[in-house]
Amino acid sequence: MITQETTSILTFTSFPFVMVALWELPSLSEVDFAFEHLSGLQLVTQAHHTQDYADQELAFLVQSAYDQGKARGNLHHVATFTSPGSFTALRAAVALLDGLHVGGSFQAHYWNIFQVLFSKQYARSHVLWAVDNGRQAWCVGYMASRKMMKDLVLEVREDVSQASLEKFHLHCEEGVSSSESWETHVLWRHSSVEDVLEVLKKFALCVLYEDIMLKQKMQGTEERMLHLAQFVK
Repeated sequence: MITQETTSILTFTSFPFVMVALWELPSLSEVDFAFEHLSGLQLVTQAHHTQDYADQELAFLVQSAYDQGKARGNLHHVATFTSPGSFTALRAAVALLDGLHVGGSFQAHYWNIFQVLFSKQYARSHVLWAVDNGRQAWCVGYMASRKMMKDLVLEVREDVSQASLEKFHLHCEEGVSSSESWETHVLWRHSSVEDVLEVLKKFALCVLYEDIMLKQKMQGTEERMLHLAQFVK
């Protein structure tokens, strides 16, 4: 069941370029909640720049989007996600967002880019993500199966050359049927705004999903403690 109230999420990424986005979706009833309910996420506003921002410019960019969310009166989540390698602008924005109080159960989230792309809701085998690290190499992530545990675990390789990436992809394709062919996705330094927004959208959904799941878990724990307290008396 969906209420008429709304919730906003502010997301920030520095890779492949600086982008701030404000998202909004109808607030969700936490009764019988399912991940599919999050499909109503809508982009309210976004700002981006393909060049490195000075710290003051970046602070203004993030603060502007933050103020819009506060003005709407429904900003409950602030999320940042890290990029491969050092990035001065990223550190400045993380420090800024970490200091913002939004009144939610989380003030800021720090997720590795591959943890976003391969979160539990989207984790699949036979998918390869390659992220341009800006140093003529790639950071590569994929879900590898563990035979003993019979599950999938995230594997990340850094500083992979173009030649090694091609060899690795060919290796993945070996012995795989056509119905299970690998999907390869890339994020270049000059990826389109639409591609980055798609990643940020998944990130925003994961942030809210984790928050709702945590609240449900805490509520369940409190109910069990109250139930046990009755027997103690």
